[in-house]
Amino acid sequence: MGSGAAGEVTLNVSGRAGVRLVGDRETLLVLSDPRLTGAEVGVRGRWVSPNQFEVEPFHKKSFWVYKGGQRWLVFYWCDVCGIRTYTPGKCLCCQEETELKLERLPSEPGQAIQ
Repeated sequence: MGSGAAGEVTLNVSGRAGVRLVGDRETLLVLSDPRLTGAEVGVRGRWVSPNQFEVEPFHKKSFWVYKGGQRWLVFYWCDVCGIRTYTPGKCLCCQEETELKLERLPSEPGQAIQ
């Protein structure tokens, strides 16, 4: 996974380089997090065109990373306040930068690309 021109998020998928990912604001914030550059990811959604994939809405938790052969949900944690969020940025309480964390997910969903 990487960033394309002007903040676009791209994914290399089974022989297709540079598939553009589109989605809602929250999804794109997570997908654009530089801490995830180069991560092996999976997303759930639909093909809009041969080179564009629309990720399902953020509230459906349609994005994950793979680590050690397992699926992991991305979330963000403020160690100072103990607040969990699902988008990168500053803590809503203390305004310190949140830390990227991963939580193990159960089995594979249907209709996903990796």
